[in-house]
Amino acid sequence: MVAIAGAIGTLIWIYANSARVPVEQAARWYTYVIGLLAYLAWALGISGGARDLVNISDDWSGVILAIAVFLLPGVDLAVSSRRRAA
Repeated sequence: MVAIAGAIGTLIWIYANSARVPVEQAARWYTYVIGLLAYLAWALGISGGARDLVNISDDWSGVILAIAVFLLPGVDLAVSSRRRAA
């Protein structure tokens, strides 16, 4: 239940911070997806309860976290660079 609350909190945090900046700097839809994926990977990597919720091993949760740490910033950079070029 805490993991679900954290996921919702992540989305609210992105929205609230996006509302405080000019429209052209506001978070795009993909920011919410990347933020949610990052939170879920983090939760799986550190929380036994989150791992139990989706029934994965400690080893797999570490692999998911490691992949997310390297992959998600690259995805964010690629998507935001493509948006600026358009």
